[in-house]
Amino acid sequence: MSSNPRTSKRRLIPTAASLIGSAVVAYGAYKAIEFAWNYWDDEPNQEEEVPMHHDLVPDEPSRNFQTSQLRWQMRRQRILRCQEEAVNALGDFLPTLRRCIEELTDTSKETKSLKELRTAEVNENRRLKEQELWRTIKIKAFAQLIATAYAHNILFLVLTVQVHLLGGKLLEEQLSGRDTSSSFGADSLASDRMASYQESHRIVLSRTYEYFFGQGLKLLVDSTVRAVEFTLEDWDVTHPSSINTTKEMVHQAIADICKKLEERGGRSSRRAMSILRFLQPPEHGFDSSVTDDLANSILDETLDLIESPVFQDAQRDCHSSVLKLMCEHSWSKIFVDPRSPNASIQPKPLATVVTKLKRTSRSFFGERSVGKQTARANLYVPTLERIPSVLELGDVSFN
Repeated sequence: MSSNPRTSKRRLIPTAASLIGSAVVAYGAYKAIEFAWNYWDDEPNQEEEVPMHHDLVPDEPSRNFQTSQLRWQMRRQRILRCQEEAVNALGDFLPTLRRCIEELTDTSKETKSLKELRTAEVNENRRLKEQELWRTIKIKAFAQLIATAYAHNILFLVLTVQVHLLGGKLLEEQLSGRDTSSSFGADSLASDRMASYQESHRIVLSRTYEYFFGQGLKLLVDSTVRAVEFTLEDWDVTHPSSINTTKEMVHQAIADICKKLEERGGRSSRRAMSILRFLQPPEHGFDSSVTDDLANSILDETLDLIESPVFQDAQRDCHSSVLKLMCEHSWSKIFVDPRSPNASIQPKPLATVVTKLKRTSRSFFGERSVGKQTARANLYVPTLERIPSVLELGDVSFN
């Protein structure tokens, strides 16, 4: 790999295998299982345990009640850890997502051509070329913004499902082992089971995201480009009227693009867009060649949950929240005039809006943590992870 930043930035879209090698396998083999296994034999905090009078010998119903309470406490602790790990996993995937999205919506070629046209003779031919170049830049800028939002939410929600599925199965096996007085905690057996779960989760992640990063993401971007082309067909950056582009116009345009993208059979739908086409090949499941029983179980349950009403609710709520946050904390700042009293909102040239939308796309890719310090993946996650429908999705997946 070249050490030159310019040449490395312009490399071709990497293969799915290389992406999975750098992002998925590393996470699946070493991190995802570690959080669960480290707490395999943990107990709820002493202060959280069910109080009992030590001078009384509990009868059978009392012992059953205490056991149920203990299981409930363990379950809540594990769900909290799953929520944290899903966010950490998302953070690990975001650099790969950014790399792919920016390659698929790159405008450096068009920008270079525009600069070269500045020295050309002013005539009709130059005007038409500038118009076409700006049209392409406009389409790619809006497509990058909206495709990034959708892809971010897909990753966040599917990781939420799969990490909770695995966490639930780990707890189920742990409790089953305790109930039968098994020697599951023995070092040799624990080591074997840890390796088994690591391999299962590696298979789950690789089968899910090989297609997503290799083909599904391109399909999402292409679909978004078509929606942008249709919605913004009359938005001409070179036309004099474009100098007065308002915040309200952009807000409505983004809403219309999303509506077009989510149409089903040419008609609008109140249901959230199905994301299965971005996660698996048409007319096929994840991979019929998978022989790992646990991996197959999680993959099958992932598909079922993605098509469930609770996932649809979480997807719709995440999308609405992300659009609102994008406006409030990112792209709306394009229209703020710092020279005006109270930094009021002012119309801007469409060319300015288009070229600055990339900053909004980058708002999805927060700075990663250093050492053992956990940082927010971006400004959206702290809101998304608290949405009631997302919490319900994790709870349902864990069961």
